[in-house]
Amino acid sequence: MQLDLERIEFEKLFEAAVRLKFDEDDDVPGEYFASPFLGSALSAMLATMIANADAVDDRRAAEHWRRWGTWANHQWERRIIVRRVASWSVWDGLSEAARGDALRACAAPFSLSEEDVDALIAEVEAARG
Repeated sequence: MQLDLERIEFEKLFEAAVRLKFDEDDDVPGEYFASPFLGSALSAMLATMIANADAVDDRRAAEHWRRWGTWANHQWERRIIVRRVASWSVWDGLSEAARGDALRACAAPFSLSEEDVDALIAEVEAARG
């Protein structure tokens, strides 16, 4: 499928979806926050913006989106993920692999390393008491 959007429209749509997902207000529906489908779509959008910037040799934009997409730069989102996931009643019933998958979906469009996942699991466990 190909969408006919201007670059700025695509970027603003992406930014709006990310802002909705990581809004401070915990009224964000789970189907948006923890959705593997939405997480995958947002990750693909970020990759598309980077690839497009590279294709037109816009080094500034490519570097901006690469830097923006680095997980270490997103402590705000990290706190939101920990707070929300710590309140999940299903957390205790999830396997270690399922916990990692859930956290990756929650963190998307940011990519998590295994170390990032382990650190988030530990933070969620600490927050749950």
